[in-house]
Amino acid sequence: MALNGWVLVIAAAQIAVLLATSTRYGYHRDELYFIVAGSHPAFGYPDQPPLVPLSSWAMNAVAAGSLLALRTPSALAAGVTTVLAALIAREVGGSRRAQVIAAGCTAVSAFPLAVGHFVTTTTFDLLSTTALGWLAIRAIVRGGGACLLAAGVVVGIGVEAKPQVGLVAAVMVLTLLVLGPRWPLRSRWAAGGALAAAALAAPMSSGSSSTAGRS
Repeated sequence: MALNGWVLVIAAAQIAVLLATSTRYGYHRDELYFIVAGSHPAFGYPDQPPLVPLSSWAMNAVAAGSLLALRTPSALAAGVTTVLAALIAREVGGSRRAQVIAAGCTAVSAFPLAVGHFVTTTTFDLLSTTALGWLAIRAIVRGGGACLLAAGVVVGIGVEAKPQVGLVAAVMVLTLLVLGPRWPLRSRWAAGGALAAAALAAPMSSGSSSTAGRS
């Protein structure tokens, strides 16, 4: 079943609204911190991974002082999360109408709207966790091993924004061990995904430790 085109319309409308209202208030203190931290490139910081500080610094470097530019990645992440919610509905057997309902509910929910309005690590944590859920469900429903590898990549990149997605992945693995199905855990794709996650997350771990030591 193809993705309902209205899902993309809903996501685009969500992004447009977030961008249109993104300059109606000044900097959040965390945004200022991200820009300053990102101006000192590192693999990690004592309090968080590097992805959000580095991306915030880059957006500010492209358009200095522009709240619209700074907050555009957050708005886009919120829109992609909305599309992923519809894809999850499709994977579990939802009709085209169910896809639209899932997208609509996600787009107007308080949490995605809040974290899509400004720069925060939680925005990208929501995105990576939703993407992980979609890939895990798709792998189990369709028997798609490649999705397990992709899930590992998502976890590794997601950890570089906020480590909580790693905890979600661990809970998923534990759930499969206890309740099944267990075949995904025996797949070489799962092993590859675990290696990819560890490799992508490794710079954050080493960077945070070294930065903490210098401080």
